[in-house]
Amino acid sequence: MLFSEGTKLPGPGTLVVRQELNFPNPCYAGEEVEVTVNLANLRKIITVDFFCTATEGKVVLEGSAQLMRSQPLKGGH
Repeated sequence: MLFSEGTKLPGPGTLVVRQELNFPNPCYAGEEVEVTVNLANLRKIITVDFFCTATEGKVVLEGSAQLMRSQPLKGGH
């Protein structure tokens, strides 16, 4: 799902309800890292999944979070 609010989430006043992080491989100083965040659910509690990959597609972080915004997003979400 493409979401134009990507630069605004989680935003000021957002509460982290739950967060799970896994670090399956080491990441070293100087490695370039790409971060991908997927919006899995946009309701009262927002669910996001995220992945960080380093050199040669090595996954160095994967996880998810449930967030609660203090104010609704524009457009009634």
